Amino acid sequence: MPGFPTVIVLGVDGVELDRMVGFDGEAAPFVGNLKNWSKNQQTIFSYLQTWAKDTTDVEWNYRIARRYEQRYQSDYALRFWNNVVSFDPENKSGYMEEATFRLALNIAEKKSNPEPLRLFLEKTQNVDYLKQGYFAFIRYYQAQENIQETLKWYDIALQKFPDSIDMLNGYAWFIYEKRLEDKYARGIQLAEHALELDPKAEYIWDTLAWLLHENGDYKGAVEAMSKALSLAPDSDYFKQTFLKMKNDLESI
Repeated sequence: MPGFPTVIVLGVDGVELDRMVGFDGEAAPFVGNLKNWSKNQQTIFSYLQTWAKDTTDVEWNYRIARRYEQRYQSDYALRFWNNVVSFDPENKSGYMEEATFRLALNIAEKKSNPEPLRLFLEKTQNVDYLKQGYFAFIRYYQAQENIQETLKWYDIALQKFPDSIDMLNGYAWFIYEKRLEDKYARGIQLAEHALELDPKAEYIWDTLAWLLHENGDYKGAVEAMSKALSLAPDSDYFKQTFLKMKNDLESI
């Protein structure tokens, strides 16, 4: 899978022992996991074997749910998150909040019902859950082509995390992508703030360039795209976009 490396480790009988999805650039733990998995150590397969001896064990239900989430298999994780909640109603393990969040997230994304997630976000103070939850609402309303609700949730997210580069750039790009002309100034402001936080982010210079271009500031667009190209000089996309914007400026 280009850009999203996936390694699947099979046993001698062809049964999948585990899989590693993505790569964070750290070679040592990556290779270490593969060596362990080749011996069926710490694999999802071995976890399931242990879990099968006592399916009510909260710790093993939690470990398996987490592993499936790491593999981007939230549908498989759902059963085990439900078990964590069911078998530990008094939260002796301390896993209740995470399990409740994952269940609410799944209901929002897979069953098109964001209400449990909204109720969860009203109560939690966990920064990571809040960010993930806000993005989930944004994706939910984007999928429905509901522009107003998408904008609303971007605004809610930025009230809580005004310096989130991902939120700032995502909001700015959404304004450009949907050609919300009355919000171009807002989008430019968001992109510029994101660049104050990370001036070497070429993808944000790209966002800013397109917003400026759509807003009629061809000179500013060329300058922004030139900056993006200087940060990623091998990008064919940036080269082509820079030439297009330069031609547009010269044709005025």
